[in-house]
Amino acid sequence: MGKTLKGQITFVTLIVFLIVFFFYLVLVPTLVANFINPTVVSLQASAVPGDFTSVLVILIQLIPLWMLIGIFLSVIMYAVPQRQGQ
Repeated sequence: MGKTLKGQITFVTLIVFLIVFFFYLVLVPTLVANFINPTVVSLQASAVPGDFTSVLVILIQLIPLWMLIGIFLSVIMYAVPQRQGQ
């Protein structure tokens, strides 16, 4: 059996995640205004009935949510106990 370590977030790791979350909050409006909205508009303008444009539009609009989920999953992975050794 391996040695089980206690899951913990150090102070430095917590500060790094707070900085990453701050950058997320600052950069998401720029991402939405300069990438997501123009892409959605161009996809809807060139839509052909019966294609998957609406699915692509929904997936593109969910990019900020996926980024936020990735940040929080990283925090959870640091807090979950890890097994080390043999």
